[in-house]
Amino acid sequence: RRLKEIAGVSIYFQRLVPLEAFKVEDGRALGYDLLWKADFSKQRIERLTEIAEKSRALRELCLRHSWMKAMLGAALEGSLHRNKAVRTKLVCVSDKEAIQIGKNLVPSLMTEQLATAGVNEWRVQNRAVKELMEKQVWFEPMVVVLAKGIVKTAAWGLMARVIIGAVLSVSDLATDLFVLKQFWDGGEEQ
Repeated sequence: RRLKEIAGVSIYFQRLVPLEAFKVEDGRALGYDLLWKADFSKQRIERLTEIAEKSRALRELCLRHSWMKAMLGAALEGSLHRNKAVRTKLVCVSDKEAIQIGKNLVPSLMTEQLATAGVNEWRVQNRAVKELMEKQVWFEPMVVVLAKGIVKTAAWGLMARVIIGAVLSVSDLATDLFVLKQFWDGGEEQ
């Protein structure tokens, strides 16, 4: 019970931190706050709406970039879409482009084995994301936490883990059989 109260106090003060004072650890904490008790895309989007009002830093970022909430919502949706790079500058991004940038996160996560590598690919593909991550050092750690949560709860994430596990098991069996055959063939020659 006490831990829950302490966590609640910590989250309360975390949400009071202004955008200019946000650090890497704050970004991670905001990412976990956005995923708290939100296992499905609808719950994550509802949580984003709630946290965008409660977190001072996220609220200030959304005021600076009116499309931020749309981009994060599209990313948190976690559904598969065609990856289409957006080369627009940070200051020129429209709502439509922001949604496309958000939708680009999932295909980037699918092509990489680690969430951090997927986020890096997403950053390279989308100029506005790269510029934002250069200006706001906490944004990338937040997105990495969100990416891990998306992969963890997505059906395609489970499917990918099962397929990779099956392929590794079959290839392990094949190499074991090959080595066993080589051993038996080599034993007869000597």
